This record gives sequence, structure tokens and C-alpha cells, in this order.
Amino acid sequence: MSSLMRDPAWVGPGVRPVLPWMILACTLLIEVATPGVRVTPSLLTIGLAVLSLFLPPRRIVLWAVVMFFPVLWALLFMSNAGVPDPATVVVLRSLAYVVVGVMAYSLSSHREKSEHQVRDLVNLFDSIRTPIVVSDVDGNINFANRVCCELLGSSLQDIKDSTFFSLFAHPEQRGKAIEQYLTYFENTPKGAIEMTLSVRGSQQSFKSVGSIFELDGRKLLVSQLV
Repeated sequence: MSSLMRDPAWVGPGVRPVLPWMILACTLLIEVATPGVRVTPSLLTIGLAVLSLFLPPRRIVLWAVVMFFPVLWALLFMSNAGVPDPATVVVLRSLAYVVVGVMAYSLSSHREKSEHQVRDLVNLFDSIRTPIVVSDVDGNINFANRVCCELLGSSLQDIKDSTFFSLFAHPEQRGKAIEQYLTYFENTPKGAIEMTLSVRGSQQSFKSVGSIFELDGRKLLVSQLV
């Protein structure tokens, strides 16, 4: 999978299944540790919003229901600094939780739809039998399809760890290659962009035919090696 689809790097795949339990447990521990301040409704409402960044819509619904019980329990049976809240405040804070839950579900659904679209796009690139490289204005490689990885004898991660210039330009040609590359992004040509690329560490050279595209406000060069 490419960096065209960004996941929050600070939450690994192994953490996501237990993240709701961690939020719930930490909230209850803080509630017990601070008896004079009721924190459960606020923290679980924030936690539900955070979960929408990682969990699919169905699990958002499940955890919204599960977390609503401690929220309601805290609002009804725990006083805030010794002063019980009036019924109106309890209703309003409960409604606020429900509204955040609906928004979290909508965000999760939209995120999941976007991820499916990106996966379909990546699978489409991978099914093309022509080597393809996607790079940005700084020369960072965002994606290379399976055929390109096989041709270069490198994994996708190794290619992404390289730059367009270090991968395809010999040291003595790098300055000229960078200047030419940046010109394409500054003055987007109407037709196809053609370059001759020399592969690092080998005698291979390819003709590259590419075009500039915009994705999420970023300009990307999609190059085919022929």
C-alpha cells in the first residue's frame, strides 16, 4: 500500500483493536482518581471522536452504544464537585454525546469509502503491466506498481525510501535532472513529459513518459517506464 493513503503513524495496526478498551479503562481510572471532578462524559465523547479515525462504521456504532452507558451513569449518579447537575444539563450533555456519535459514524463512513477508492486505484496501478512511478514535487516517491518493483529488483518500501533523483539519476547527472524535474512542476506542460532515466547501480536506462496530476492539492508526476 502506498503513501497515497495516509494512516495515522502514531497508532499501529496492532494497537487499534484494543484502543477503545484503553480509552474506556483510562477514563474510568481518571474518574476514580479525581472524585471531585466528573470527567467520564467529556473524555468518552472525545474518545469516540478519536476512534472515528481508525475504526470502521459498524464498530463505531458498537462502541458508541457501549460508551454511552458509563456516560449516562456518570451524568445521573455522580456529582460534579459535590453539586448534582440539573436534569436539563444531563439531557443536553447526553444529546451532545449522541451528536458526536453520529458525526463519528459519518466521518468513519467517509474515511472507509475514501480508503476503498484508494485501494481500488492502487490495485488498478498494480494490474497494469507497464512500470509506473508516482513522485511529488520534492522528488519523493509515493508509489511504484508491482511491475516497477520487479523491474528494479526492489521492494515498494525500498523504492519509497529513495528519491526520484537518487533512484534514476547518476551522481554526475543529478543536478541537471533535478533542474529539469522541477521545471515540469513549475510550468505544467500540456503534453506528455519525456525523460531518459538511468537506474542507480546498473547500466539500465529507460525512457519515461509522464504527466502531472493533482491529488488533494498536491502535484504528482505519474511516470511510465518504457
